[in-house]
Amino acid sequence: SGEADLDAPSGYTVAFDQSPINKSVVDAGDPTFTITGGETGATYTYEVTSSSTSEKATGTGTMTAADEEIAIPKADLSVFEDGDLLILSVTLEDAVGNLNSAPAKVGVAYDITPPTPTLATETPFSTSQNPIRISVSFTETVSNVDANDFVTTNATVALVQTGVSQGPVVLFDVAPIAQDEVSITLPAGAVTDVGQNPSNVSNTLLF
Repeated sequence: SGEADLDAPSGYTVAFDQSPINKSVVDAGDPTFTITGGETGATYTYEVTSSSTSEKATGTGTMTAADEEIAIPKADLSVFEDGDLLILSVTLEDAVGNLNSAPAKVGVAYDITPPTPTLATETPFSTSQNPIRISVSFTETVSNVDANDFVTTNATVALVQTGVSQGPVVLFDVAPIAQDEVSITLPAGAVTDVGQNPSNVSNTLLF
């Protein structure tokens, strides 16, 4: 008779296949992770948690190879909040019941909501003022806001300063080129948030 199997699966690693998990990832399908160096026939159990909620996403299955790609239903991740750091823990139990008591763990950022910009001004919409000061408020932190990002009619745009107030508020000066209507918009995808989600289109200001 063969020797008894007393050793639990060990030495395996886990990694998310997408990082961060953002809107483009969930639009494409369910996020996945890969177990590397596991044990064929072992039962895997995964648990996804975050510090923002006591809710969890869990699943279990049987490994068909030593390296296995596993999908996490994106609906299961909807219990988490934008900006969360998700922690994935995976345990393996072999066919005779030896359970690894030290799960493999990995983290990933979770952000599936694109930032939305809002253009505003205290300048009257019928004005001869030059330049016209406008503010751009975002629903969350973004990066690389630039004057060249705007779509304008009959105007040029210059960056004034940046600050932070419920997501960055960025100030620009809009300089009319001629005595005619001025319009300014921040198009979709002009900037990205920390989760690499492209921004939504802004409202349009007309002067």
